Amino acid sequence: MKYLILNHGSENISELKSYILNKTPDEVTIEEFWDNAIVELRNLGRLGRANIYSQSKVRIVKHIDLNIPFRKFVYRDLLTLEQQMHMAGIGTNSVGIYFRTFRTICNKAIKEDVVNYEWYPFCLLL
Repeated sequence: MKYLILNHGSENISELKSYILNKTPDEVTIEEFWDNAIVELRNLGRLGRANIYSQSKVRIVKHIDLNIPFRKFVYRDLLTLEQQMHMAGIGTNSVGIYFRTFRTICNKAIKEDVVNYEWYPFCLLL
């Protein structure tokens, strides 16, 4: 109730959940956020997309730890992940699917103000 009183008119489900769990946005891990996105999709009946998200996460977690806050994941980690996946024999098209799904999760986190756009690891400044 305190959150609703303090944020009347600008309530946000993600912020409310973080408030209830006493977590700041920086403490929400990539894995936790990704799992929540899968649950949301299943609740909406979008089972095909939920399965793609789930399968992509399973493959990525085999090669890199996603149980970290978004801000600790950087571009270098993407390069390492890509190398490890190719060395494990995962095809280029499959890697592309997993990375597109990961990028979608990152975009969703930015849209939900879990992390700032400046963090975005898929964007390179030249």
